[in-house]
Amino acid sequence: MVTGPFSDDNVGKVCPSGSRWRQFVRGENRPLSGMSVVDSPRNIRIALLLLGALFLVQFGRTLSYGLVWDDTVFQGSFYQQPLGRLLRSTQQEQLDAVLLETRGFHVPFDSYRPLASLSYWFDIQIAGPHAAVFHAHNVLLGLLNLFLGFATARRLFRLGNWHAVLCAAFFGLHPLQIEAVSYVAARSDLLAGTFTLLSALAACASADAQKVRDRWGFATVSALALAASLLTKEAALGIPLALLAIGFVQGRPRAFAATAAVQTAAIGVWLFLRALLLHSADGLNGESPMAMILAIPAVLAGYVEALLLPTDLSIERPFHTGWVPWCLALAVILAAALFLARKRQGPGGAAAQASSGLCWSGALLATSPFGVYSFHVLSDRYVYASLLGLIVACSALLGEISHHRPRLTPFILGLSLLWTTALLPIAVRQVRTWRDDTALYAHALGMQPDSSMANYHVGTVLAQDQRWEQALPFFSRAAALDPYNVFALNNQGVTLLNLGRWADAIQTLKRAVALTGGLNYRAIFNIGVAHDGAGRIEQACKAYARANKVNPVYEPAKLAFRDRCASSPGPAAP
Repeated sequence: MVTGPFSDDNVGKVCPSGSRWRQFVRGENRPLSGMSVVDSPRNIRIALLLLGALFLVQFGRTLSYGLVWDDTVFQGSFYQQPLGRLLRSTQQEQLDAVLLETRGFHVPFDSYRPLASLSYWFDIQIAGPHAAVFHAHNVLLGLLNLFLGFATARRLFRLGNWHAVLCAAFFGLHPLQIEAVSYVAARSDLLAGTFTLLSALAACASADAQKVRDRWGFATVSALALAASLLTKEAALGIPLALLAIGFVQGRPRAFAATAAVQTAAIGVWLFLRALLLHSADGLNGESPMAMILAIPAVLAGYVEALLLPTDLSIERPFHTGWVPWCLALAVILAAALFLARKRQGPGGAAAQASSGLCWSGALLATSPFGVYSFHVLSDRYVYASLLGLIVACSALLGEISHHRPRLTPFILGLSLLWTTALLPIAVRQVRTWRDDTALYAHALGMQPDSSMANYHVGTVLAQDQRWEQALPFFSRAAALDPYNVFALNNQGVTLLNLGRWADAIQTLKRAVALTGGLNYRAIFNIGVAHDGAGRIEQACKAYARANKVNPVYEPAKLAFRDRCASSPGPAAP
């Protein structure tokens, strides 16, 4: 982290010389002759190139990795359909189109992300569904975002050049960012981050524009970039409010007004389009919208902890709901302290920088409580674009301490160096965990041995290799840790089927059916398979018919009923 006072007197003014492009991207707001040799554009470019090289060294390994977790969907039939139909499809159709035909079942949450789908389709058209192509695309997006992060730190957060370089370094290389780059299915977070950063840069150009035409022109560009971000992932809904808050703490309350107005209109159009295409309204799993909003400080605190101590990162890192009231109270105290400090320091002080960073992070994490509460997991990819704000806030606070307590500066520098050095082996290890499912799930189980889903994932890998005896204890433990884990119960039942333990399989699968209100057609079908294996054809036919009734397009149930029950005295076909 950077320490020491930060110089902001060169930001927010129009450069008397130099192109608009340089002002827009690099934030150059004073003549080059006024810069020191250390702070020269050439040295900054060299530093950014070195950062880019380090990024490629860190993530270049992923090009030899396979597809993990949900990545296998990219090798399925969904991306083989015509492009027009693909761009009209929703996330639920991508993950499980058959589920949408289930009678009585309502999808609790669906998303419309055509630009993310288009990026995968583009990869497949170039070289087919090969893992190396998907990973290369992710790495290039991550590299681009590293440079955009530097530009955003300079323009939006008004940092000095070297402060922005260090913030960009941690933004691009911190272990928290590894999931977003290494996990192919996290492309939506990467691409949405690209459009969000571009939107922020265009908003800064609008704020600094001297002509009304330029101000509204850049505001329109910012709104279009925000719309593209929302059509990739729904994370940036709070950006208009964040820009207004950042403008306020920076002492220019109306700087982003034009951009916020056009962005709000773009969000309205996006919401209308989304409502037309989705299969159902968004569900909140029993949580009220207000509860989700109040949980934002706790989510933010969880990611701050991971930023400072990333020793337990995994795909199953839990979210502690007990933190919510405490973090809410702490957020109120912190906001009051920053407000008072900003009032004393003015818009160019560390309090304004820290407040700006927190506004950015809070806005981009505003939609994350839904995913967090759905799975009780703090997924690293959720914090991807918002991490830049957290880094800016933490570094500004450290710099303020060093500025007012100079005797602490050596201690802060030493601790920062030690912390940065400790991140290196963590990052190396964390990238390696994404090489295949076995490594990914074993790491998750090692980090969170009491996680139901971690045990379930390890059992699934063993079951896919038909190592049924070894898989069964993991499914059993997953179901014991979380009696509502339908996935674990269903796979436990399938494992018992393959071990010929018909009665145990039926008992387990009935629990899975009961937990879904009788709508788990796969578990119902598997109950039929168990009865069939035990020689009870009549009971098997009843189960096949019931599964077919719940989901008329579920092919295995239709085929089983036709082959086993059509000539038997069992029930008539539905």
